[in-house]
Amino acid sequence: MKNLTVISLFLLSVVSWSQTEKGVEVSDRFSYGYENVPPINSIGALFPHSYSSINADHNDTLKIPYDSNKAILLRWQYVNEGHTTYPTINTAKWYFNDQLMPDGEYEANYRYGTNGATSVLDSAIVGFYQLRYIGYDDTTLYNTNYPVIHVFTKKTDTIIAKSSTGTRLYPNPTTGKISLKLNETLINGEMKIHNQKGEFVRSLPLREVKNDSEFDVSDLNPGIYLFTIINNENSAVEQLKVVIE
Repeated sequence: MKNLTVISLFLLSVVSWSQTEKGVEVSDRFSYGYENVPPINSIGALFPHSYSSINADHNDTLKIPYDSNKAILLRWQYVNEGHTTYPTINTAKWYFNDQLMPDGEYEANYRYGTNGATSVLDSAIVGFYQLRYIGYDDTTLYNTNYPVIHVFTKKTDTIIAKSSTGTRLYPNPTTGKISLKLNETLINGEMKIHNQKGEFVRSLPLREVKNDSEFDVSDLNPGIYLFTIINNENSAVEQLKVVIE
């Protein structure tokens, strides 16, 4: 059976919580899972502070195992709050492994009067997917902080997608600077950075690092990176994916 990825974009007038970046407001939720079964996860909002009453997961990277016998379904709901409804369909585009996918590899349909659109990506394979908001010229990237979707194989993937300690790197995606949020001070550790091929890129020392410490990553080329946070005091390790624009 072919793998099928579906993203639906709707306008919901009753419930709306917002991330007001670059003219796009997130409404309702994002859910992902397999066809004909309850979703693996459902996110009421993309940021923890947005709608605290929803018991939602707020990872920067969401993961789903590849299964050749099951279609993967991804569903978004949002409303464009920009000056025109045009970007809702024409400039919300898919990236696969940090490369812009040709329009012919997915379908997009706009529903006039409802400000909603549907985008269908057929035959999803193992890799990293992200929906991004592109400028009118198809070159200017206005990122809406959608999470990266990692379709992985069960036998080979060992990356920790969810931090059990609340460790967070933000903004994600980012350009130039990134902040590390910790629940407690890190006395003596390091943050190792690897690219998607698993190649070591650089290491940042973490000494007396407190909550919301900022680091310069302007030397990194655009792409998806794995940041490994190591606490040398108690051997705790967190691994988080970060998109560099």
